[in-house]
Amino acid sequence: MIAAAYLLLVAVAAQSPVVIRQTTTGWCSPTIANVTGNVTVFCKGVDPRALVRLNARLSKMNQEITAKIDEAEQWADRYHELETRLNEPGPNAELSQQAETFLHEGELDKAREILDRILKDDEREESRLAADHYNRGLLAQLDFDPVKALFEFEKAYRFRPENPDYGDHYARVLVAQHQFAKAEPVLADVLARARVRAKGDPAKFGPALGLVLHTKARLESDTQRFKEAEQDFKEELKIFRELAKSTGSDYGIEISRTLTNLGMVYEETHRLDQCEAAYKEAIAIQRGLPSTPLNRRNLAATLNNYSILLSETNRLEEAGRALEECVRIRRELSNANPAAYEPELALALHNQADHLRETNHLPDAEKVVREALEIRTRLAAANPDAYRPSEAETLGVLGNVFAAEGRHEEAAATYGKAADIFRELAKSSPAGYEPDLANNLSLLGTEFGELGQTAQAEDRLQEAVEIFRRLAKESPDAFDRRQSRTTFLLAGIYFKAQDYQHAESLFRETVETYRRLAAVNPLEYEPFLADTLRTLSYLYLQQENMEKTGATAEEAAQVFKRLADANPAQYGDDLASCYYLESQSLNARDSSRACDLIGQASEAANTPAMKQTLHDNFHDCSQKAAVGSPK
Repeated sequence: MIAAAYLLLVAVAAQSPVVIRQTTTGWCSPTIANVTGNVTVFCKGVDPRALVRLNARLSKMNQEITAKIDEAEQWADRYHELETRLNEPGPNAELSQQAETFLHEGELDKAREILDRILKDDEREESRLAADHYNRGLLAQLDFDPVKALFEFEKAYRFRPENPDYGDHYARVLVAQHQFAKAEPVLADVLARARVRAKGDPAKFGPALGLVLHTKARLESDTQRFKEAEQDFKEELKIFRELAKSTGSDYGIEISRTLTNLGMVYEETHRLDQCEAAYKEAIAIQRGLPSTPLNRRNLAATLNNYSILLSETNRLEEAGRALEECVRIRRELSNANPAAYEPELALALHNQADHLRETNHLPDAEKVVREALEIRTRLAAANPDAYRPSEAETLGVLGNVFAAEGRHEEAAATYGKAADIFRELAKSSPAGYEPDLANNLSLLGTEFGELGQTAQAEDRLQEAVEIFRRLAKESPDAFDRRQSRTTFLLAGIYFKAQDYQHAESLFRETVETYRRLAAVNPLEYEPFLADTLRTLSYLYLQQENMEKTGATAEEAAQVFKRLADANPAQYGDDLASCYYLESQSLNARDSSRACDLIGQASEAANTPAMKQTLHDNFHDCSQKAAVGSPK
């Protein structure tokens, strides 16, 4: 029984799903226009001539459509802001109007020449000089030149730090460039100034305050400071709710966007009830918006996130329904505009296939994942830089399906294809793809282990462990968990090969990592700590080291007891298996205590099969104790 539990644990660890969450958008949506056969982006209020410049740039970027839409959203924000600023009265109004005309025409180089003339005219007037640098920064962003934009925004902020717009854009570019340490003091300064302006005129300056809070919260989320991120998202949400009440304006997109981000913070910090409430409200708002392709795209993205939450809380039927609706929306959008929406359909199918695999609907899972893979393989053939990573991800899901079906040779071949793609990608972008390479190597190693090919299994898993160890040294928060999981799998290969010395060393290394992580984040890491302790206890039992078996099983049971008290359905069988292991260590020394532990195991067990097996064991040992007792 315990051996079976160990093998199940290895299988679950090896087949971790790819969890892909999504955010929502506002200004722009994809369409087929202007250039026949090419995906272009339409943004509300942007001159079509300027959009030609945007789409020409996007067509050269090796990104999926979702990334291009996000880029276009920011581009449209800058376009509208620069357009407004060039309309402001001033001594250079005539030149500004010429620059605005060139902006509308998409002639950014000519617009830059005009702004250079304005800058030269304003060199002696510091306030106007700051505004000129700011305008040049917006133009640099429209021309996709972040280095130039950063230089210009820093100049504007240094000349006039009291203008929150300058500091806000400077901070946003710093965050986008992952210069978090530089961004933080700027955001703190800008936020203080934005609060003052918004307090004086909430209707006019409240939205700007909300955007500053959003930038700050995203920085905090990126640096794992979820408590601070939550506070800022909540304040942003409050601002837009109040604006919607007081001004009568429609802030539905902003409110639903903030709710989605807040839900993701709740999910990261394991407050799943609050996460669900946030996602549900976001979905309700999105359902009430006009049924445009853009709004339906946003709804599908939030449904995707909600399905992940439902899966994590074992409401698999509800998760399936959310995914079905997400797939249905994206299929409708894709049927109307395949070039624009087929990539998102493939992502939805990818997630749905993994859900079907988790719920043991394996033939359906294989059918769905093959459809997703067909789309992504075809897209990768046309644009390999943008879509080969997605193709490899979906190969991983197909490998998971094969593994669940016991088709280990096909699983190994499929994981091998995914690993080959990620290995090639990692040559030019190691930071981006080495984690994916290591993950697929660990899956491949596990399948070689199932096939009895111990040398190949050890080779792949050892390479994966080495990659994750190196990455964990540079970024422990991001990679300690992955390193520990892969080290656990390598230990399992040694364990099955009865190389107990190497297995024990690696299991103990994993235990120590999980102890450290659980001390900081018990909700996240205590289950992993207890799992590893339980497996280590079984190793000691195989070595007939009863003292270590009992002590290690007892420690695992203490952790699982806390977890089972809160969630008996999920952790009852785990607790029962630890009690059983502890009982085995006592058989020769204290049979009465051993029998009591089997009784505790029977009471703790959750599933009928395990409960019945343990009940029978308890009955047997009780009868033996009764026979052997004095009359």
